Amino acid sequence: MWETEEFGSEHEGRPDVLPAGSTEPGPVYFDAGSGPTMHRSSDWWVYDGTLGAPIATELRGACSCGWRGSTRYPLDWEAVDRRRPYLADTSGPEDD
Repeated sequence: MWETEEFGSEHEGRPDVLPAGSTEPGPVYFDAGSGPTMHRSSDWWVYDGTLGAPIATELRGACSCGWRGSTRYPLDWEAVDRRRPYLADTSGPEDD
């Protein structure tokens, strides 16, 4: 998540995902198999097809206020380090 000094937590930005031929998916749920609650995540890197999650093909900027960027940035999974996906370059969506 990104915040600016001007708006603080009122406007938290993040990379949003878009699967091929689809709209913005909901969060991915991870069933640990014990208990009634499940962990869920909307981090862009969980949309890699693992355990039935949708596969993201593009990123765009998004804000907690509901704004979504119109510019789409192709997502090259070959360039993403699966052990440290958070280090991938998401400067395009962040700049938006």
